[in-house]
Formats: sequence, structure tokens, C-alpha cells
Amino acid sequence: FTYIEVFNEGYGISEERIKEIHEMIQSEKQSSSLGLKNVYQRLKLYYGDAADLTIESELDEYTKVIMKMPFSTEGEL
Repeated sequence: FTYIEVFNEGYGISEERIKEIHEMIQSEKQSSSLGLKNVYQRLKLYYGDAADLTIESELDEYTKVIMKMPFSTEGEL
């Protein structure tokens, strides 16, 4: 697999809010948080169930968004 991590040393996000965000990006409903939902949907569209987007965070420390996708060689693109 290939992993892309986006890291921010900021306020962090509570576990409850992370769960809400995961539910929102996986939902078929419209949402005001289009960025993460758009990235998640594109990963799933291109790579299917092998792809994932997760969020890790520690309040007052950091937030990390991790995108996971299957590793592919140039000939497979």
C-alpha cells in the first residue's frame, strides 16, 4: 500500500468529532465539509474497498489525515 499523511500541529479534534466526520464522509447525504468527503469518494471510486481515509488526532497537539491506497506500478495506472 501507499500512504499519504497530512499532519497539522494545531488544536486537534475530539474523538467524538472524528467519529462524526467519518460518518459524514461515508454517508450519501450532502454535506458542508466537501473537501474530505470529495477526497474519500475519489479514493473509493478509483481504488474501491482497498482505499481508506482515516483521521488521528490529539487535542491541543495535532491532527493527521491518512490516505491509504493500493501500491501500483506505472504500467497499472
